[in-house]
Amino acid sequence: MRNVKIQDLTLLSGPKYLLGYNSSAPSDFHNGTENFTANLIHRWYDYWKNQGDTIIKAWEKTNNDDEAFNACMIDTTDSQVIVYTYYDYNDRAWKTTQFAK
Repeated sequence: MRNVKIQDLTLLSGPKYLLGYNSSAPSDFHNGTENFTANLIHRWYDYWKNQGDTIIKAWEKTNNDDEAFNACMIDTTDSQVIVYTYYDYNDRAWKTTQFAK
């Protein structure tokens, strides 16, 4: 799989949200936790469906729980811009940036 540049995302016609990781994803034994990935997805779903968070906010909160700060989110629901959310290690905060479609 090749690296995707943000300019390539203007071609998206499928998913409205892309949830993933910059560089690399946590392993299935992240922080010594067995089945880390399955547990992460269950927590994300709980934040989203049961606690009322947006899809993006739920992914952010889920990864905060385990300090998986290389998580990133792409939201293509706006007709004018693509919103990219990532963790800024320098500021120790989640940030968003927008790119015109």
